[in-house]
Amino acid sequence: MEPRFRQDFGDVRVHSDPDTHRLADRLQARAFTSGVHIYLGDGESEHDHWLMAHELTHVVQQREGAAADIVRRAPEPDTVEIERLLSYGLLDWAITDDDAVRALNLVKALPRFQQAAFFAKPVLAQRLRDNLPKNRVPEWEALTAEAAGLRAPAAIEEDIDLKLSYSLVDWAVSPQEAVEVLELLKTLSTPRLATTLYAIDYDRLMAALPAGRKLELAQLRERALGVGGARQTEEEEHPGTFLRAITFRSDHGMLTDNETDWTSRGQPYGEPEWSTDRGKAVSRPISQTRGTRVTAELGMNVLPVTAPPAPVRLTGRSTEPSLNFEYSGSLRGGPNQTLLLTSAAALPDTVTALEDRKIVWSVDWRGWRHEVARSKHTVYVTAGTPLAPDEVTHKRMSTAVAVVGAVAGSVGLDPHLLVAGLMRRWSRYNLDVPLGNPWELAEDERGGQCIAITNLVQALLWTVGSPGTAVSVVVWARPGNARVPVESPWPHGGLRTVGRHPKHPTWIPGLVDAHGCPNSFEAALRFDHGGVRRYYPGGVRAIRGFTTPEDVLFVFSCFAWLTPVEHKLWVVEAIETTYPRGWCQRGPMRCQ
Repeated sequence: MEPRFRQDFGDVRVHSDPDTHRLADRLQARAFTSGVHIYLGDGESEHDHWLMAHELTHVVQQREGAAADIVRRAPEPDTVEIERLLSYGLLDWAITDDDAVRALNLVKALPRFQQAAFFAKPVLAQRLRDNLPKNRVPEWEALTAEAAGLRAPAAIEEDIDLKLSYSLVDWAVSPQEAVEVLELLKTLSTPRLATTLYAIDYDRLMAALPAGRKLELAQLRERALGVGGARQTEEEEHPGTFLRAITFRSDHGMLTDNETDWTSRGQPYGEPEWSTDRGKAVSRPISQTRGTRVTAELGMNVLPVTAPPAPVRLTGRSTEPSLNFEYSGSLRGGPNQTLLLTSAAALPDTVTALEDRKIVWSVDWRGWRHEVARSKHTVYVTAGTPLAPDEVTHKRMSTAVAVVGAVAGSVGLDPHLLVAGLMRRWSRYNLDVPLGNPWELAEDERGGQCIAITNLVQALLWTVGSPGTAVSVVVWARPGNARVPVESPWPHGGLRTVGRHPKHPTWIPGLVDAHGCPNSFEAALRFDHGGVRRYYPGGVRAIRGFTTPEDVLFVFSCFAWLTPVEHKLWVVEAIETTYPRGWCQRGPMRCQ
């Protein structure tokens, strides 16, 4: 068993003694597992490979913390969960869409034999259909049609169900009814017999049979459900395939789970990016570079573990070409199997968000084609690898891809055109909107201070991994040399580093803009790419890329000494220089 499970079972112990037999009898189990200890009921043997394979599956599950302390041989965990999801409670007489979809997902992952056995229980099967969203009903109908080949004819199923059911006035199955059921069972082919015996209340039937007919039923059960019987053969030929996890191996792996604010707080989403817990799916977003193919590692359980190797074809189909996958090869029974798949097409060659894209996963196994799972994924397609790995939150990435993608849709992905387009988006300069975090400007239509604009554009470029080097700088001039630009990296430099006028202590220096507002500097995004350097000032209308710091300095009207009077009102006391495209005069000046 070790090669098949890819596990070391050297610490597993098998127990078969009178105390174990009594406990198994109380549990109504052929065998049960606790940790690495397998306990066999009376008459059971470690040479029963099918039974031992099942119990070793539970050993593996418990090692991974996925099972309870004691796991019984029957019923199957997935079928128990299906019945729980489709059952009414004392205080809950409704089955939600979510419960029904989870139950459907579990049914699809079962071996074909157990799917047929589920649909042989008409109450549960119909309850599932009645509670499914309309768009999922066709899946139910397809499963029903597939299961028909392993089920008894409808008339026989109904007759058996009627004879084994209790009524308000009859709380027992008569010996005559039990014998009639036995005779009906004997008319069925072995595969249909196995499905029917698995679905009915076997203990009720056995208890009602006359003593002389009980052996016949036991022999039928052994032939259909025993070791080497029809059930084992059918399950091994058409096993269940449970897609338990999808881990992407081609993504950046940087996203954190902060969707609520602009801070860099958050925990990494981690792996796997898609997983299921009892039929309920959890999906986490990823980011990946444009024009690359998506690589996904699928984690699967194939049950029963005794299923021999067989050629299979696994496909993942999506309306998004870059999320189509296919695998052809061999699989066998066993838990924790992995397949590495690469998408048939590359991601779009632009910056965009592929949100909630669905993939339908199907398996062809010995001619049995069946859907095994549906997964949803969000992929943020970026220009490249994000340049600030510790700053990539979900909210920031979502916003950056939306903003940069919209600009790229107009001007393309040429880095300089992209930067110019982004700066133009926030061309409204507003001194009255101080922002502690430049990301806040992304949802503020009032504009912002020039440094907030340049810092935001820099952050957007870094988040989507746009090529080129973006640096926020400030351009200003010193008194006495006001026509010579000084370039300083943010947050250094600016007229705030210059004191008041040496002879007039109430005067302060200012770079006066076209609105009559004094500034300490003009912030610009200095951007280098392809051997070309450009400066993109923040909040300057009709923006274009400037080639020198002097171009940036000359967006101002003049360098002046000013006395503040009140909010937005100044007195221009002296003008050191007027710049080429500007005009200033001494006297009162109001910032507009």
